[in-house]
Amino acid sequence: MVNWRLFAWMGFLLCLNFALPASGQFPTEEASALPFEITVAFDYDGDIYITDFSSDPVSITSPDTHDMIPAWSPDGTQIAFLSSDTFLTVNEAQLYVMTLVSDELRQLSELAFSPEATLTWSPDGHSIAVTHGTIFIVDVEDVKAWQLPVDCGTCSVNWLPDSSGVLFESGGEIFRIDLDGGNLQQIALSPPNAYRPALSPISSDVVFISSYKNVPGLYNVSLDDLAINQIAGLSGYEIFPHYWSPDGQYIAFGVTPAYGSNVIVPGGGDVYAVNKDGTDMRVVTGDAADSLLGWANDSQHVIYYAGEPGGAGGSYFAVNISDSTQTRLSGEVMDKMCSYGNCRNFAIRP
Repeated sequence: MVNWRLFAWMGFLLCLNFALPASGQFPTEEASALPFEITVAFDYDGDIYITDFSSDPVSITSPDTHDMIPAWSPDGTQIAFLSSDTFLTVNEAQLYVMTLVSDELRQLSELAFSPEATLTWSPDGHSIAVTHGTIFIVDVEDVKAWQLPVDCGTCSVNWLPDSSGVLFESGGEIFRIDLDGGNLQQIALSPPNAYRPALSPISSDVVFISSYKNVPGLYNVSLDDLAINQIAGLSGYEIFPHYWSPDGQYIAFGVTPAYGSNVIVPGGGDVYAVNKDGTDMRVVTGDAADSLLGWANDSQHVIYYAGEPGGAGGSYFAVNISDSTQTRLSGEVMDKMCSYGNCRNFAIRP
């Protein structure tokens, strides 16, 4: 029996690794001249899809299962995801990993997880942290799993650079813990409501959201001395995803107006970029309902979704943080797929 998904994916890999298709095969004219490489995975209608925007998204998972929450391995050769028999059993999903070139699929654990879980690979590619009211560590090679002694909801996990442990948020505070469950240490010692820590890819700096000293905004704490500094004060805004650029020089974050505030955000959502030291904060998106997805590998372009205010439609874009040049990535097929928020859990290939 012909494995059509494998043939489709192999063709996609050839496009990625050897030569891009002619410009007429791209969803948009803008995407045909991208100055960087970008590949994303996302879940849609119970399948995992991948696209590098040189063609329409391709499904890589079985139509007989309900699959969700893709997570790229650090080397971009594997994708972990949760899979259940049907939509009705999504709260009993199990962890799988697919090696993309060979289409090899392996189940990594008998543990059952829900759609609220998060998957985060260790930098060395040997383990995956899965959140499910606590943190489970799954060994990718030995196919074994263990639970860390923490209670933290969805946790917002970051791996330490040497893969020896993780950072996580619990109850508005930030902690670190070793991979064996020992050496639990509180990192953010004083600010109230510290959420969603993000560890720099090149330093010991951790950016997080807080209302430290009653000033809502982005803050930074150093793992070296636990000193806290403000990156951006944002009274009147709700701050949502925030990501370091791959080179560690910038931070991108999304905002919407806080409930009851008087701030004006065109379209309802904006994306900002700021230097790592908090200087030169600027809006980099337009007047649509803009939501941040992450960074391209050149550390100069932010990837985001621009929705129509009050509508269900929209498109995916890249924006240059230096000059705000916009590049539309997605074409009509993907835009139609992803209307009404149907495309979820976007993950950008490292």
